[in-house]
Amino acid sequence: MSSSSLRRSIAGIVVAALATAPAVALAPGASAAATAAAPAIASSVDFDYFADVFPALAPARGQHVFESISIERLKYLLRFKSGRYAVLIGDPKDASTQAEIAHINAAATSIGVPKIYVFNPRIDGDALNIFDWDELATRLTGAGLTYWQNEGATATTGGPLIDLINGTDPTPEFVRTDGKVTGPYLVVLDKDRRDGSGNDDRVVASLADTKTAADLDTPAEQLAYEDAVKETLLAAGGTAGHPDLSVSTQFEFYKDETNRRHSATYTDATKYGGEILSDADATDGWRVQQLTYPETIHLLSDPRYADSDVPLLFGGTWCHNTRAVIKDLNADAQASGVKTIYNLDFSLFSVSNSGSAYDHIRTSGVPAVTDGKTLAPGYLYGDLFSTYLHNASAEYAAAGEPGASPNWYYPGGDTGTTIQSARRLQVPALLVRHGNHQDALGKPAPVVDQAIRVNDNGTYTEYMTEYWYVAGRSLPNTPETTLNGTLAAGGDRLANARDFASEAVAAYADVLGSLGSTRYTSSTSVTVDGVASTDLVPGTTPTLGVQVSAAGYAPFVTNNTSGANVAPSTGTGRPAGSVVVLDQAGEPVGAPVALKRDGSASVTLPTIASDQIGDVWTVRYLGRGYSIAGSSTELRIGKPSAVSLTGAASTRYGTAVTYTATVTDGATGTVSLEGLPGGVIGAPVVAGTATLTVPASLASGAYTVRATYSGDSVYASSVSAPRALTVTKLTAKASITAVTSSAYGKAVKVTVKVTDSAGKSAAGKVTLAGAGSTRSATLSSGQVVFTLPASLAVRSYSLKATYAGSANVAGATATRTLTITKGKVSRVAAKVTTKPTSKAKGKATVTVTTPAGLVQATGKVTLTVSKGGRSTSTTATLVGGKATLTLPKLAKGTWKLSVKYLGSTTYAAASGATASLVVTK
Repeated sequence: MSSSSLRRSIAGIVVAALATAPAVALAPGASAAATAAAPAIASSVDFDYFADVFPALAPARGQHVFESISIERLKYLLRFKSGRYAVLIGDPKDASTQAEIAHINAAATSIGVPKIYVFNPRIDGDALNIFDWDELATRLTGAGLTYWQNEGATATTGGPLIDLINGTDPTPEFVRTDGKVTGPYLVVLDKDRRDGSGNDDRVVASLADTKTAADLDTPAEQLAYEDAVKETLLAAGGTAGHPDLSVSTQFEFYKDETNRRHSATYTDATKYGGEILSDADATDGWRVQQLTYPETIHLLSDPRYADSDVPLLFGGTWCHNTRAVIKDLNADAQASGVKTIYNLDFSLFSVSNSGSAYDHIRTSGVPAVTDGKTLAPGYLYGDLFSTYLHNASAEYAAAGEPGASPNWYYPGGDTGTTIQSARRLQVPALLVRHGNHQDALGKPAPVVDQAIRVNDNGTYTEYMTEYWYVAGRSLPNTPETTLNGTLAAGGDRLANARDFASEAVAAYADVLGSLGSTRYTSSTSVTVDGVASTDLVPGTTPTLGVQVSAAGYAPFVTNNTSGANVAPSTGTGRPAGSVVVLDQAGEPVGAPVALKRDGSASVTLPTIASDQIGDVWTVRYLGRGYSIAGSSTELRIGKPSAVSLTGAASTRYGTAVTYTATVTDGATGTVSLEGLPGGVIGAPVVAGTATLTVPASLASGAYTVRATYSGDSVYASSVSAPRALTVTKLTAKASITAVTSSAYGKAVKVTVKVTDSAGKSAAGKVTLAGAGSTRSATLSSGQVVFTLPASLAVRSYSLKATYAGSANVAGATATRTLTITKGKVSRVAAKVTTKPTSKAKGKATVTVTTPAGLVQATGKVTLTVSKGGRSTSTTATLVGGKATLTLPKLAKGTWKLSVKYLGSTTYAAASGATASLVVTK
């Protein structure tokens, strides 16, 4: 089972579920994502029902205090929720409500009332009025009418609403007379309130004085009325700015009712997973919002929302299958930046979908008619589906479709009309609606996408699973982790039920993710009669094999049904949707064909006619919602053709290659050589052949080429077998020009030249090594000059020039020997610093000067004094280019002073100028 399909919230669920079970290892990373911040909102609908249906509230759009509340949620407040809640019982069709509501909002806002819940007793927004049994009787009859009068079973719904409001108060404020309820329209309710006698007295305060527009047409009348509203709202306690009124959020409702109903039905948490929702689910904002039926119809019908993407969830807290996935749906919406999933419960009393639950608008079978009325309002579902969701798919299809088991209904509830059928959605059902959306063929398709399994036999399977499978889908398949699953032989039944749950959650994430940024591109390929081809031959009745793929699209799927007692078989999902063939004019050639679960489809075309030769048809994948974009491939109609390609298998760069393409005798048109950079090379077919010349400028490398014949008005296109072409590099010749010998102290210029085998100057880089640091330079007009420094040490060097080569020329090297001989010093000079006498010795300094930038001379110097045939010499070692010598005692007279540098490993010996030394005493 793929762990990638797990949602971030599952770890906490399983831990709670297995609190008393042996320790198990959870999927790695299952809880890590819970710490990540929710992404920015990418999909939202600016839906404000009250601002739309009450024109006086339009200026307060998004800022008023009103929130619709279903009968289920109102009874939830009266049965289970402590606190004091302001409730307005009103109807947009009621003139008094229209006249009063803006003033109620103004009064409530001025004293800081956070929320007023609005309950419309016309649960369908029309005749199904639980506060007026005469209106109910215009649509329902028999047991169905009785059921609505009782508002379902007391055990599940808490009994009639007025009984819950009145409690045991001996003087009830809500009274039903002749089937019609009279009572206050603005009330403050508290389920825990008792009167002095201990009776339930849940109406804390009320205002029953209804007003018309004429009653509120002056400022004074409006002010007086608003004061009465404030007095009613503050009667619960508190003060202006701090009224003692409570708020119960959508999340609190879903958490409480989901957990209550689940735990009441499945009491063993170690088997069934325990509580489903926790406060952590709302950390990044609870994304599921319950709608009443009138709100839903308004959202789907009002033109202002026709260009909005509306995520819809059908299901309720009574439904164990909906409870199983609501946590993951919310997490998916958070992860995808979806602001709101709008939820309608087909069971208007939120009871069940059993045959005796006559509040469930989605019915089955042909409705019985008595006196022009039916038992259940199945027309509400039929009208909703057929008007706003007509292209949605369902496991229970419409009459005449595979899997037919429809919702039969009389449009508008008028039994005098012709009965119709609508596909019957199971719950939970998740889909995305966009009122003005059109499919790829331009047909209205308001349902953009939905989470449903598409079966290969043309039917559908809706994702109904159980919470214990969803909660345990990442657990090992052992007796300790069954979570109410039964381990059959090999544990197959449990594994398949969990795999089906994983596929369901992955499908929800896919649909909601496409409203954010999780979208994929597709590609479509075809075979013709089992052969890879895009040609249709006249006179044949071809069958196309279509395969659609989408890079990166890899949801988890199981190949089995939920709980099947067979070996588990899982895989990676493929694109769903349909493909259609369009002719030259863009018209469909037959009906769209649904893809199988492996992304394939088989399409049999009508016999191809000879007068269609030359036409280009298109196989188009229509895409799947926003998740997977459509794609297409072209088909050409014509006689079969063949093309072959001959020519050299290799060449050297700079030499053109000529190929000959031979096509079917009689074919005309063009041939293109494909597989080379820079686009195709084309040539016309002349007498059955086309000559294709590969330019000499083709870069060296290995290529695979093929010839494609374009086809003509008679022959279809064709492609040759591939051929290999190798373009080798040119060889190169490198040479070094430089002196063979040079003295130390002189810079040496070394010229490197490189030419290719075509005699042209090469380009690229050359390095020179062997004389100190390696040097690099770029060839200019095929050569580069390196200058070796004057400071090269005295010795012999082996120079090596290396040409690195280029894209089309191979590398080369050249060598040369360079000898550096001893250099010359600049000057040798002696200076007598202390003149000797006949009685005392003297001193002299000898300086050996070298050229600037070179090393100083080292070695020894000799100083000689002579007179007549007599001479004496002194030798000393240079230090820093200088040496100090001692002159002997000398007799009076003129002596000859000469100096000589004896040389070193770097410098040759040298003599200084002869000077006279006069000794006077």
